[in-house]
Amino acid sequence: LSVNLAELKTLESEFDQDLWFKLHLQIFIEWAFKLNQMHLEGLVHGDLNPTNLLLMSPHECLIIDFDHAHVEFQSKLGEGTPRYFSPNQFIRGELKLVDEIYSMGLMLLESLLGVHPYEGLNSEELRDDLQGSRQCLKDSLQGFKDKYSHPGLFEFFQRVLIDESIEDGEEFSEHLEIELDKMGENLSQDRIDSSLKNLILSGSSSASAGN
Repeated sequence: LSVNLAELKTLESEFDQDLWFKLHLQIFIEWAFKLNQMHLEGLVHGDLNPTNLLLMSPHECLIIDFDHAHVEFQSKLGEGTPRYFSPNQFIRGELKLVDEIYSMGLMLLESLLGVHPYEGLNSEELRDDLQGSRQCLKDSLQGFKDKYSHPGLFEFFQRVLIDESIEDGEEFSEHLEIELDKMGENLSQDRIDSSLKNLILSGSSSASAGN
């Protein structure tokens, strides 16, 4: 049994907001750790997107589909999923390790908001916004700030997606661990683990029903 990130975001209504945030921070800490292990070998995944992030158990998160994996700098712009490209990836036409940190942060923002910042844009509009003002992304970040009382997470997203100053998976994870600690201990680890198990079961059941 497993659930990928694309399926995960459809289950938000089953959880209260505090628990929903904690679940995301815990599993993205694990995914960022997995990504960092790959990056330490000088490899990039090449196509990070929600269908390639898999939750197997409360403490087992996998990154799958390595068809585009390669040594840094050897990619071409046509590879991967453009809506998860970083602005610099569009400009350079090649993929660096830091670009995948951007992709990971974008997926976390999308899953918490329930909508992609560039939803509805065609490839040309996406490129223009990323290489220009990034207004769609800034609007989504402002929407996050207005909707949720998590200033630390807002600052984290600013650093990952606007400043691009968080450059590796270890730093990404450390920042999320700090934010997780700030959320207090009103939810026990047992409850978080139990909820993640329910997420996997719900996602697997939904996937089976759709087949």
